[in-house]
Amino acid sequence: MTTSRAALMAAILFLPAASFQADAAEKEKARQEQKKKEDEAKAALKIYRDERAKAKETDDQVRAVDKLGESEPHPLIRTELLAVLNGTAADPIRTAAAEALHKYKKDPAVCDALIRHAKSREGADLRKRCLRSFGAIAPFGKSTELQTLFNEDDSTVAHQAVDAVDAIGSVRMLKPLVDLLGELERISENRSPEGPPVPGGPGKGESGNDHRIQRKKELLDPTRSAIAKMWTQHGLGKAPKDATEANAVLAANRPKLKKSQEDEDAQDRAR
Repeated sequence: MTTSRAALMAAILFLPAASFQADAAEKEKARQEQKKKEDEAKAALKIYRDERAKAKETDDQVRAVDKLGESEPHPLIRTELLAVLNGTAADPIRTAAAEALHKYKKDPAVCDALIRHAKSREGADLRKRCLRSFGAIAPFGKSTELQTLFNEDDSTVAHQAVDAVDAIGSVRMLKPLVDLLGELERISENRSPEGPPVPGGPGKGESGNDHRIQRKKELLDPTRSAIAKMWTQHGLGKAPKDATEANAVLAANRPKLKKSQEDEDAQDRAR
């Protein structure tokens, strides 16, 4: 009996010590893994900087950025890629940095930089690459940043904004997409005859509807596709045939859509 009690007491005393040792071992393992990742990031940065230093052509610098982007995501590499994107290098180099940043899921600094450049007056290729990466990593709540880009003069940029909304899939962007669909459906594809310029309108020889027709051609199919996909994602049944039907369905499902947005907000907070 005495021996059993002694063994029990020894076990009770041993458990906290064993637990402490296990916690210490886990912390040390995590520290070693973090150090390994940091060392790998530093090594990748050294190779990248050496290659950039000896690069003679823009293509050489693009390859250096691409290679850095192949590295495992790390704060040190993210900082370097953001510095390139926000810097004054040639657009192809900055575009490569924007592409590489698509690995940084829900990173606030990366999302902010990408959408800022997407909304800028910079080159279309850079802006579109920023939008593709933004669509790949942005949290649901950030998707509203894309709405103003639906009205871009360059319809290919507007198209990429719609694709980014589609990639994020947030319920809060269903109404803006349906509004865009309604606008596009109202555009007549009858070309206006040539004539004298109209104040505030296109110049002589231009069709007053040409830009709107091109906008419709560029955006109608991707807008319909994004709506159909999100209709399924959010359990709204068969995709609507037009904006009028879509608006009726949205109005009838307000409580359900509100709950979906609350679920998205919870996911964003849990990242």
